[in-house]
Order: sequence, then C-alpha cells, then structure tokens
Amino acid sequence: MKLSILCGLINVKLAGEQLPQATLLPLIDEVIDDINDQLNSIFPVMSDFAADNANGPDYDYNLFPDRYLRKVVVYGAAAKFYSIDEEGIGPAEDFTLRYSQNLYYMIRDYTSQVPLAYQAGAQGFIEDDDTTDVGIYVYGGDIN
Repeated sequence: MKLSILCGLINVKLAGEQLPQATLLPLIDEVIDDINDQLNSIFPVMSDFAADNANGPDYDYNLFPDRYLRKVVVYGAAAKFYSIDEEGIGPAEDFTLRYSQNLYYMIRDYTSQVPLAYQAGAQGFIEDDDTTDVGIYVYGGDIN
C-alpha cells in the first residue's frame, strides 16, 4: 500500500484531520515496532523503508498484506495519535480496543506466514552453547 493512501486512511479515522506524512510517520513506526515485538519479527519501520527505497516520498510498503495495514496500522496510529492529543479521550479508547483486537488477529493468523527474511531468529530466549553438565547449585553446594 502506498504511504499516501495509508496516511489518508489514518486521517479519515482522525475525524478528517489533514496531518502530513511527516507527522504520521513516527506513529506508523511505533505500530510496526509493536507488530515486530508481537510477531518476533524484524520488519523495517516505514521511515527506514523510505530511506532505503528509491521510489520517492510515496513509496509502496508491501512487506505484509494490506489488510493488516488497514486493520492494525491505521487503528494503531489513530490510537497513538489520540493518546497524545488532549481532546481525544473517547476515540482513543475505541481505537485502542480495535487496535488490540486486530493486532491479536494478526498474531494469530500471520505468525506462521512471516517471511524468513523478516523472522527475528534467536531473539526472545538465551542460547546456551555450553554442553557440559554443571549440575545444580544450591547455596553454594553442588547437587549432582
């Protein structure tokens, strides 16, 4: 999905605001960071993708399906905007709920489909390369 379309969808959720891409991009990046945390993935955030993309300011972010951009990123960016806007208490709760639900569905349905190039690999746990048996230590004593 093109960044201009994504920003337009977010602005519609923000009651017709006309926020520029530069204002929305950090919010979109935060949502993609949340997605990466939940999926244990390493999708580049929009601003990094833009820096590496030669298509100019209206690039196409096609790293995961558009339905997740519409359902997760749009609601997530709107929730994040309203959470910092002093006038957005009511909509913030609704968007936060929708964002949470849609993020759950994305995790449920897309976790097994994350392309290998964007899987985080060994993150989330500590690998132990030591194969020696060290036993269990209790109060300095060795129990084998």
